[in-house]
Amino acid sequence: MGEKPFLANGSIVEDYRLLITYWRRAKEKSRDLAEKAILSNNDFAYLKDRISFFIGRPIEELISDLKHYMLDRVDPIVAVEAFREVYGIEVEPSLAREKIAEILAGWLIEAGKRLKILSYRGWRRSSI
Repeated sequence: MGEKPFLANGSIVEDYRLLITYWRRAKEKSRDLAEKAILSNNDFAYLKDRISFFIGRPIEELISDLKHYMLDRVDPIVAVEAFREVYGIEVEPSLAREKIAEILAGWLIEAGKRLKILSYRGWRRSSI
């Protein structure tokens, strides 16, 4: 659905509107704040290190691990603002932050697949 970040394919994250809105709002406050929520070489190295642990396990476990890895990079105030703009509702900062971190995790997996870091053929899950 709609615009996707670089290397995203929509196979894990169905809708990137929340993340894209987060980036725009974060950039209005500080370029550094927005850049924290963009994939880096360190993220791909982390994914490479973690993937062997999750082989044969449900993809949700990998997503959860990556979500916790990403969580500190998401500003709770900007996350709430993005959530309000995209969905028109108020949510707790912790929930907004977790949702954006989950989207970042899904994006990392999609990008990892495109870069042939991992294959998730056969893993089944509902979209984020």
